[in-house]
Amino acid sequence: MPTARPQKHPRLNLVVLCLLCLAVVACSDDTRDSTCIDDSVDIDCSGRLEVSETQTGLPQAHGALLNLPVAAAAHGEAVNLRLVLRNTAAVASAAPLNIIAIKLVEDPAPEGGAPAFQCFNSDASAACADLDRQWQPVVPSGATMAGAVSASQVLIRYTRNDDAERSAQLHIVVSGDPTLEGNLYVLRLVAMPGTPRLKMIPDVLHFGPLPAGESQEQTMGMVNQGDASLLVHRLDLLAPAGFKLRTKSEDGGVLTHEASAGKPLLLSPPLSIPSGTGHDIVVIFTANDDKQRQGTLRVGSNDNSPGGGVAQLVANANLPCIKVIPAGGLDFGAVQVGGQALREIVLRNCGGSPLVIHGIDLDAGNSSPEFDVVFDAMKAQSPQIDAEKGPTQEAPITLGPNAKASFTVRYQPSVESALDPATNLPAPDLADVRVFSNALHKVNTIHCRGVGVLQVCPTAKIKVLEGEEVVPQTNLHLVGDESFATGGGQVTKYKWQATKQPAGSMQVFLPSTSFPNPTFAVNTVGQYEFTLRVWDAAGTESCEDAKVQVLVLPDKAIHIELLWNTPADPDQTDSGPGAGADLDLHFAHALANGPDIDCDGQPDPWFSNPFDIFWFNKTANWGSSTSEADNPTLDLDDTDGAGPENLNLDQPEGTVSKPKAYDVGVHYWNDHGFGVSYATVNIYVVGVLAVQYANVALKPLDMWYVGRLNWPNTMSGGSQNPLSTCHQTVGAKPCDGQGKWWQPQGEHCITPCYINPAFVGSGMAQGCVP
Repeated sequence: MPTARPQKHPRLNLVVLCLLCLAVVACSDDTRDSTCIDDSVDIDCSGRLEVSETQTGLPQAHGALLNLPVAAAAHGEAVNLRLVLRNTAAVASAAPLNIIAIKLVEDPAPEGGAPAFQCFNSDASAACADLDRQWQPVVPSGATMAGAVSASQVLIRYTRNDDAERSAQLHIVVSGDPTLEGNLYVLRLVAMPGTPRLKMIPDVLHFGPLPAGESQEQTMGMVNQGDASLLVHRLDLLAPAGFKLRTKSEDGGVLTHEASAGKPLLLSPPLSIPSGTGHDIVVIFTANDDKQRQGTLRVGSNDNSPGGGVAQLVANANLPCIKVIPAGGLDFGAVQVGGQALREIVLRNCGGSPLVIHGIDLDAGNSSPEFDVVFDAMKAQSPQIDAEKGPTQEAPITLGPNAKASFTVRYQPSVESALDPATNLPAPDLADVRVFSNALHKVNTIHCRGVGVLQVCPTAKIKVLEGEEVVPQTNLHLVGDESFATGGGQVTKYKWQATKQPAGSMQVFLPSTSFPNPTFAVNTVGQYEFTLRVWDAAGTESCEDAKVQVLVLPDKAIHIELLWNTPADPDQTDSGPGAGADLDLHFAHALANGPDIDCDGQPDPWFSNPFDIFWFNKTANWGSSTSEADNPTLDLDDTDGAGPENLNLDQPEGTVSKPKAYDVGVHYWNDHGFGVSYATVNIYVVGVLAVQYANVALKPLDMWYVGRLNWPNTMSGGSQNPLSTCHQTVGAKPCDGQGKWWQPQGEHCITPCYINPAFVGSGMAQGCVP
């Protein structure tokens, strides 16, 4: 249960302190260390520099790393960050801070063209580099001094010139703060623009069977799974007559387009899809006869990764399907010159009709001679296969539904790979293996890479037992002990890294980053990337890190995440009683009927058992007594910092004619002395991010009424918005004699000091200030 926060010690009388410091002349002499100590009360009258950014108001420690929010910025667009320089000395008579110089150093310095970072004074009328010794002195709050200010502002401007990560250092040289070594304060700045990632969901649309003259509509989503805005500029409907599409433009207008070779639908301005959201395309097929028809929808965007913007259209057919394992191609890593490495490729029929594979070869125009293909395993399965040529038109291999066949790719480097001057790393040998079949994709290409080395270095390998696309709360088992050392040696050291996690995820490897086969809990929706580096018994490091990406997507109708950031908590990844701030997710049924603590004249939905799902009541039978699918569950409860807390509901109540609504809330249960937390709520509907509220400031015992989740909604076949915010009654008044009642903050409704009588302990409200 929540505990009272400790009372602050009484402050010393500031007037007495100031009078004591006025007696010390050194306080105003910026040529000395500006300290003045009175033996009787131990008062330090030197200046103290504090640098904070205006968006959060949080101070930035000397040497801190500050990430600029630039993922959504377009090329050529500028993002401004304002920094405030204050003198936080405890007494008004403390020494002023004299700003000697402010310099911005970009690392690395741009070679030609404009720099990514610039530094200006508050109104951008002058560059910082031109203002040496021209800044006004900064005095403590409440102090007055001719020509001085109580705060000075610096404007940092980042201009996105490309998609590369950029960094810089801000150097502030001041006199008057003896705690700064060499009078220098440094703030590191990093801008990570991110990359968009387009995924078509689903990537195959099946129509029919349809007799001549009938039509059918199917909907697919262009989903941005990256961390930067996706810009869609064209749609190519490469299909026979009978197919057409319908979607909405940037301004909400309806766009239609019929299949016509060489005539794409150009979107100007491009359609912008923010990170974690999607945009629907409706595809309509009208049958002219009863014959099979198929086509392709290609989406042109700023996602340059291969294959992400392609969807197949199939009508009046049940075609075979081919699945290539591994889907991401083959990486042989480093192989010693004169040696060889073998990798298996598995082909599976993922359709309902026979899959006929009638050719496998190396694309001569795109393949190094260091690679070849071995068909021993396929010949053992089908004796008619030629051991050297593999399957052919005359002697194919036929696979029934779910049947598999395999073959081997061999890499035998004959010379050491040359160094790429741009990266100073070995340039890999490349090859494209082509598989010809009667599947929808007539030719499937597997990209292969390997590096020939003279020095024997181990090769890192990663396997994810659960696969590369999982649901939240999956505990991934990462296998690294299949890494190997060339020449039969042993791998003796491992180093794992999570090089990418979704915003707010703070998970760690268990039991450690050096364990060969650790686990990693992917509790937050989004893209994860893991790398592995290994060493052999001689201490030789792997030439390349192994890398794997895992996509986490919810498979429930409703999935809600609560994450939080507590700046005062020095380690938000530790665990144990009182190790971090404890926020709670609440999800309430329409029948919830709790006491009116927010004083809006209506019963509150919170802490109303069994109709409020939270830590004390993680599941309940709300719907049909014979089904569990219509009961929500709190599948993850975090009590020691950062989150996430996850709630899932597979089959919500409500129909188009009789919609239902659920209440979503966040309660700051216990801060454990860490103070303000910044909460983020993500609401997913049928696997797509529908609502996100990020970094909402909450004080201990605040109750945030996030809103009312409608079902069905516009993302699930209904007509209402997914979420309606702030359902407390306007015009509420204090009902406890102390004015502790709900307060709208922007679009948020937050009730301070929200303490339910059923969960209150003696003295629980002590120190709570609304």
